[in-house]
Amino acid sequence: MSKARSKAKRQRNAEFVAGEARSRTLPEGVPADARFCNETVITDRIIRQACSLTVPPTTRLVYLLVGIGIGVAGVLGRIFLSLDTLALILLLVLGFTFVWQSMHLGMDPARRMMRQFAEAGSETRHHIYFATDDELGFVLYNGTVRSYPWSAVDEFAGTKDTFILTLKERNPITFIIDAHGFTRGSAEDFVRFAYEKVVPEDKGRIHAASSKMFRTLDRWNVVKAQAKAADAQRKASKRAARAARRGR
Repeated sequence: MSKARSKAKRQRNAEFVAGEARSRTLPEGVPADARFCNETVITDRIIRQACSLTVPPTTRLVYLLVGIGIGVAGVLGRIFLSLDTLALILLLVLGFTFVWQSMHLGMDPARRMMRQFAEAGSETRHHIYFATDDELGFVLYNGTVRSYPWSAVDEFAGTKDTFILTLKERNPITFIIDAHGFTRGSAEDFVRFAYEKVVPEDKGRIHAASSKMFRTLDRWNVVKAQAKAADAQRKASKRAARAARRGR
């Protein structure tokens, strides 16, 4: 047997053994070819963050603009119409309330979700998520497994602690993922991987602009930048290792 064939056989055997070992360590229901596996406990903190992220950015923009408009109207009324101090204070408070609401519109659905989990029991909070090259799926506490093609995912967003993935066509399912719960793969790698897979529907320029603004406020751009930096550092380390081997 030639050296090339022998090397290829050893490599295939090593890949088979590695694959078998990975499949044994994966939770039940997660496919063996999963590139990522995440075990998330849906805490109240994660629920609050996720519900805030799922509010339509155009709705948040309306609340923000109304709040700013009320505040500006109060100041202009004070300058040009001699608006009394009490009325000015009331308008400023009202305007601030709208601005504050623009960042906290998800609190009502979050409270409803927290009550539902409290009534259903703590075991229902445990979810296992997985991602392959073709699908994104989850395993519920009762063993139910569901998966969806990446083409069905409409949006991928989050914070440094919580990721959400929403499905297209008004599907009520939202993946709520603890960024610190990855048992296979890393959060940085998942951000880069999922960001390449998800192709959102075109919802117009206003939606795109407001989404970009609020995702910046949520510091999602920082998370993506960290993922790109981690990927670049890993590639640089591999190039340096190859260069060192060639230099021997």
